[in-house]
Amino acid sequence: MVQSKTLSSRMKQRMRKRLISGLVILVPLGFTIFFLKFLFDIAAGLFKPVFTKLYAQLHPAAVYVLSLGAFLLLLYVIGMLATDVVGRRLIALAEKLIGGIPFVKTIYSTSKQVTDFFSVSNRSAFNSVALVEFPRPGMKAIGFVTGTIEVSGSRYYKVFIPTTPNPTTGFFELVSPEQAHLLDIEVEEAVKMLISGGILAPERLSGAPAAESHEAPAPGPAAERETPSADAQASAPPEFAEPDRPSHCTQSDAQ
Repeated sequence: MVQSKTLSSRMKQRMRKRLISGLVILVPLGFTIFFLKFLFDIAAGLFKPVFTKLYAQLHPAAVYVLSLGAFLLLLYVIGMLATDVVGRRLIALAEKLIGGIPFVKTIYSTSKQVTDFFSVSNRSAFNSVALVEFPRPGMKAIGFVTGTIEVSGSRYYKVFIPTTPNPTTGFFELVSPEQAHLLDIEVEEAVKMLISGGILAPERLSGAPAAESHEAPAPGPAAERETPSADAQASAPPEFAEPDRPSHCTQSDAQ
């Protein structure tokens, strides 16, 4: 009787584990397919009525291809305008008009913050990933080092600590090198870990205090970091090393 209950509980646990494993695989895949289909319907459906009227004899698949190509061309033109001075002014004017609509303003600002956070230009502003004490001593938080700043003669790291699961908001902290541990993980890995609430986190985090590493924050693991150029070294955060001996100290003085 006891063996039958044990066997039944084991089978239930095994079945539950396999069902959860299947959901873990299918749910992200389903969301990905749904999102791609949503984007494709928008891209193709925007110009589909126009090409259907102009080229009624074309096959529906050809109409979809032309509509998709026209949508990509539209994205390219918008991107080209966004990099131009006049285009930036027009976009700023459009954003100002959208900001005057109460409900639309909230949706647009939230979506813009998310896209700006995941953009390549914004992620390049993150020099490295750091582990800092936050929000109180004894607790650790993942943060992104954005540079260094000098306060009252002391050098501090500028660290952005995002919230979970929405990384577009967070806290800005000034952390001393002794309290910042530079981690050997990529910025993308840290973003995945934050968005998933720690589910997509590595089993082990390794790093060293910034004061002991004596190196400026740089993206990627320490083993893969390349030697920066002269221009990069000039703009990179200064190293936290011991000061050099004054130039007026001669060998006779040392003796």
